[in-house]
Amino acid sequence: CKVALKLGLDKYILLGHGEETSGGRRKKAVLADATEALFASVYLDKGFYDAKSFILKYLVPEIKLVVENSAKKDFKTMLQEYVQRRYKTVPEYILKGKSGPEHDPEFSYIVTFGNKTYGPVFGHSKKEAEQKAAEAAWSAINNTEKNQSIVKKDYS
Repeated sequence: CKVALKLGLDKYILLGHGEETSGGRRKKAVLADATEALFASVYLDKGFYDAKSFILKYLVPEIKLVVENSAKKDFKTMLQEYVQRRYKTVPEYILKGKSGPEHDPEFSYIVTFGNKTYGPVFGHSKKEAEQKAAEAAWSAINNTEKNQSIVKKDYS
């Protein structure tokens, strides 16, 4: 999608009236198809090596962005995967309270699993508070496991 827009392909796509009026020029599937068609035409016109250079010129920066963003921690996902693997259940996020004015509320959450509770933590949205609760649990788990491995190394 970003590659298609970077190349300006949205300006050259021939769309029917309905697709045009429904925002077809910005639809990911349409832009992806246009990008794929352009890459294929470069391959057919110029051959494998020129097509490879052209394609990588536009895809490598996008791949790097995905990798960098993957490095950003999504604590809820990491915690859920860990809890499912270890406890065969899912973490439960519990709203403990809401305070503050309507235009700037603050939510208090805890997260529980396996007879353990982490929190409360606070956030300006439910999503933010849940993410912070997951981060608190994840940090505690990793510190505990790290300390256990140090003890095992020191005394084994």
